[in-house]
Amino acid sequence: MKKILLILGFVLVFSSFVSSADWDITKGTPLEFDTVNGADNSLVKINSTHYINAYAGDGSDGFAVVLTVDGTTITKGTSYEFATIKGESHSLVQIDNTHYLNTYYGYVGNLGGFAVVLTVDGTTITKGTPLNFDLKASQNSLVKINSTHYINAYAGDGDDGFAVVLTVDGTTINKGTAFEFDTTYGKFNSLVQINNTHFLNTYSNTGGQAVILYVNDTTITNITSFEFDSGSNQYNSLIKIDNTHYLNLYQNTSVGYAVVLTIDGNTISKGTAFKFTDFVGSVISPVQINSTHYIISYTGLDGDGYTVVLNIDNTTITKNTNLEFDTNRAYSNSLVQINDSHYLNTYAGIDNHGYAVVLEVEVPPTDTCTYSGTGDWNILISDNCVITEDVDLGANTLLVNGTNGLLSIQAEVKANKIQFKPSVFDGTFKVSMKVGVGMLMGHI
Repeated sequence: MKKILLILGFVLVFSSFVSSADWDITKGTPLEFDTVNGADNSLVKINSTHYINAYAGDGSDGFAVVLTVDGTTITKGTSYEFATIKGESHSLVQIDNTHYLNTYYGYVGNLGGFAVVLTVDGTTITKGTPLNFDLKASQNSLVKINSTHYINAYAGDGDDGFAVVLTVDGTTINKGTAFEFDTTYGKFNSLVQINNTHFLNTYSNTGGQAVILYVNDTTITNITSFEFDSGSNQYNSLIKIDNTHYLNLYQNTSVGYAVVLTIDGNTISKGTAFKFTDFVGSVISPVQINSTHYIISYTGLDGDGYTVVLNIDNTTITKNTNLEFDTNRAYSNSLVQINDSHYLNTYAGIDNHGYAVVLEVEVPPTDTCTYSGTGDWNILISDNCVITEDVDLGANTLLVNGTNGLLSIQAEVKANKIQFKPSVFDGTFKVSMKVGVGMLMGHI
């Protein structure tokens, strides 16, 4: 058998690699961003350090604030009151780096559903002219179609289910004809994009419903609907896993459930619902960590704030250890990703004041010891790999990077070339090669 033996640096053990800590969550110090009221939060990432949050503030009026994050430390800009009489049930999406579209239930001459473009310059916020898109619109869920078109699902007249396409030009908003996708009841909407023309919405009817909506310019039609839960349904929160799978979080008779919905053409099916907590009292907010892990924030037992990472394997769901991030109160959670391991959550805390907190997830290191089967193979010395099975990289390269660890190749590894690039070398280095393994190229 052909062998290569490489010993680089030293073998180190890091406590962060302990598997029992994988997917555990810790928290930073919360920031009180509004000392009066901070409900109906809708948080959107501006860039890696800045985030805009729309919420119901003093008097349940509509406010927005820019939050700045440095590590786990949060600071805030000046809150801007964009709806001076009422502003609830917010749903905010990004148009571009400086403009954000928000739908909400408010009052401008009359009560109803409104949409407004918010402009951000640093931490300063201004607004365009609001559009009254319906005489009633609560439980809004807004999704971007493209740079000028947006679809909003909401509970309209009689709490029936409606959807409308909004068109944005600068800070000017126009609307298409609202489509009534459920003529009996349509609250607790959560909408995601399937592709450029199809959208999946989960909502509450006699049970938990899912509907596929088809959009052609500003015209909306109903493709198909599916009951995913026959019991009491509230607080739907839907997130895309891939083009055919979608994760929905919801409450059924105060219990928190998660279910994977599968779309095959115009057909919707479901996996087995997983109970992730015995009690949910408000909005659940999910964010994708990677294709198999999702972090959620929610209102748990006694109205306190909880967070947990869910594991997804096809349609099977399990969970990791949860964290009680606020022991007093946490309603109206809205969660976004900062980076792979840090997440920002806004919520209504004690006395319904507005709070924000950074949640940190113990993400396990990526295993570089196994070849993916395509492309170059980049092995990190710190992963302490022991390769015992033959691997053929074809025309690709075996790349060895980093310092402090041991790499032992005890099998036949064929590659076009092998490249060593330790940034700092301190220790011993030994290579023995047999003909046919490849050409050795590198530097130390």
